[in-house]
Amino acid sequence: MVTALYAAFYGLFYIFLAFCVIMGRNKMRIPLMDNGNHNMLRRIRAHGNFSEYAPIFIVLLAFMEISAVAPSIYIHILGSIFLLARALHAYGLLHAEKYDENQKLISGLKFRFFGTVLTFLLIATVSLILLITFLL
Repeated sequence: MVTALYAAFYGLFYIFLAFCVIMGRNKMRIPLMDNGNHNMLRRIRAHGNFSEYAPIFIVLLAFMEISAVAPSIYIHILGSIFLLARALHAYGLLHAEKYDENQKLISGLKFRFFGTVLTFLLIATVSLILLITFLL
């Protein structure tokens, strides 16, 4: 099952993001929450955001594969692009260091934007394929 391969990749990426949070907590001596620290908050959100979107995509991808509505190569393409999308988003959060005068994050936004757009497009695409397959 091709989806299992990507679920394994997503699981490893999830652990990487969790490790970023743990390392940040140790480095900044923040045992709980973010203590108002922007760097810690970005680490927490990169991990949290991945954990919010990955499960639904894995389920949708698995149903697409189980339903045999597309060849395995499409499952590989979709699974790979999702990992890229989430990596772009996480990179944008983890490596964004610049703020404007209102403390609004300005660096890393393009990575987050493209990661988010790709994520939404993938979830919508797979959802629509499944829906159309079900209705036909």
